[in-house]
Amino acid sequence: MINNVKKWIAAGIPIDGIGAQAHLMAGEAKNVPASLALLCAAAPECAMTEVDLVGASPSEYVTAIKACVDIANCVGVTVWGVRDSDSWRAASSPLLFNSGYSTKPAYSALVATLGTMTAVKPTSTVVNPTASVTASVARETSA
Repeated sequence: MINNVKKWIAAGIPIDGIGAQAHLMAGEAKNVPASLALLCAAAPECAMTEVDLVGASPSEYVTAIKACVDIANCVGVTVWGVRDSDSWRAASSPLLFNSGYSTKPAYSALVATLGTMTAVKPTSTVVNPTASVTASVARETSA
């Protein structure tokens, strides 16, 4: 995907951002920082989508979410559901809230970690400024 995005941007195809689904198994969060860094380097903006993590380990949730926070052009994280009981992976307790909507330890770990971080003003990343301008002009004149 990364190679395709780079190729498309180089060809003048306007791509504003790229996202990655993050349906993680236990033990996989350690791979997220490096993988997300590569993904985010390919486009002006990136995001983690559909995050759920088998077992909802607090340290693994922190590792995965902090990977996005640590990358200037990572614009957001979306968790794939609210309560474990509503998850497509319900048996593996992958979310931040239990079936009674009570927070789980992973939620508390994220709040504690994010609460200690200093806000950083986002910087914008421009991959190919003429591609977006040219594409915008072409759409406006053809309409």
